[in-house]
Amino acid sequence: MTTFDMISITISIIGLLGGFSSWFYMWLKSRLNIRIRILSKLIKSRTNFILLYMSFSNESTLPVAITAINLIIEDKPIHCLEVPDIVLSRTSRSGSTVTNQEKHYSMEIPINIPALSATSGYVLFPVGPDIQLPSSNILSFEVHTNRGVIDRIALQLPAANLVPMEDN
Repeated sequence: MTTFDMISITISIIGLLGGFSSWFYMWLKSRLNIRIRILSKLIKSRTNFILLYMSFSNESTLPVAITAINLIIEDKPIHCLEVPDIVLSRTSRSGSTVTNQEKHYSMEIPINIPALSATSGYVLFPVGPDIQLPSSNILSFEVHTNRGVIDRIALQLPAANLVPMEDN
């Protein structure tokens, strides 16, 4: 083997390694990578809902849509409310005159998250009276996206509660 052949083989191997590392880097950046956190909660045992303020961050270079979020209690999936609805409201009055009214809505499903971006909002889970609310600080979820299903994930409930506001 001549010196020219050795140089050619060395350059070919370096090119192959460069191409493979570039492909691997692009695959790593574009794969589904979502981080989900519960920022605050409102869980009342005598009401039929669990309200969570959640954060969703897309850490991949491709956009993603969350198409369903299921809360798993006693191995039963509880689907979140997909249509926005008023979940919290507050009314300020001065005498009999309304001076301010705030309304907070639940998030609309699907939740579209652009690449390298995040969003947050209220997610409402209507719970039937036959479901026993968990006493632990960890909830299990199943999250469905347009790029597949994330297996069951366990999320820690925060210590902070949502401040219940007056319903009007």
